[in-house]
Amino acid sequence: MRMYIFAEYSKIFSECNDEIMLNIIKDIDFITGCRVLSLLGNYKKEEQKKILDEFLLKFMQKEKISEVKEYLDETILVTRHGILLAWKYLLANSNKCNGNAINLNGQICNILKLILIMHEKYMIEDTEEMENFASANALFNYYDNPKNQVARAYYIFVKNRMNCSNIDIQVIDNKFIDNYGISMENYIYLVVMISSHINAQNEFRLGNKYFYDSYWRINPHKMPGLSKDIIGVLIQFLDKFSFDYNVGQAWSQEHITEIGEFSMFMSKPFIKISNDCYIPIEHKMTEDLVFNELFRKINACYNGN
Repeated sequence: MRMYIFAEYSKIFSECNDEIMLNIIKDIDFITGCRVLSLLGNYKKEEQKKILDEFLLKFMQKEKISEVKEYLDETILVTRHGILLAWKYLLANSNKCNGNAINLNGQICNILKLILIMHEKYMIEDTEEMENFASANALFNYYDNPKNQVARAYYIFVKNRMNCSNIDIQVIDNKFIDNYGISMENYIYLVVMISSHINAQNEFRLGNKYFYDSYWRINPHKMPGLSKDIIGVLIQFLDKFSFDYNVGQAWSQEHITEIGEFSMFMSKPFIKISNDCYIPIEHKMTEDLVFNELFRKINACYNGN
């Protein structure tokens, strides 16, 4: 018996094609869709997977679709890759003001369908192709402990504990400020603060059970315990490292078929909906800003040299 790795749309619902995919996207309220994708990009508990599986099964039964519980048990319903591809397709094909405001449970189901289509659309059957793809994306799939990233970034880029005599940290910091309008130390502080905020959990009902929802949006004016000066720096940070709908749509349309291209999400992991609403693309990408992306941003200040 074939063991499926990713759950696929046609194995649960019906035959999949681009028209079905576009009709699903048309029924997704853009902002709520962003919220759901951000939520799914942050969930980590095994219990959450069971809740999602049960939720989808109940929806299928409601639509009189045959039972496929055994199939769901041997697949991964939501994957990181599927979520990020779904972000690209939602941005590329959605109307920001489509006005289809539906209840959250209904929107979650539409987003799950879109992710399942991504799994099917980009499923690589050939073994050699899959090995090459996995190898090429080893860095993308790498996980680094966020606390280690913070300590490493602070001691290397702020304290210069590597004691490199040919490197003047102050000169680098000045260059960083010129390019990004913020010091490296404040940059690290803000990434940690935002990550902590995203990681705090709310809960809401999904079907008959409670699902843990991250704080799906960042409102710089309502972050607790911040002075006006810090709020100003936070807004400057978010504006520098976020993209708006128009930029996101143009980039997604240009790179829509590139299965491993997520560079804009990695360098700017927030979408700006308004001045009081920034939505994280994915929590891990926010965490990775603190070391991996910080090094790339420093390097970019020197034109990659």
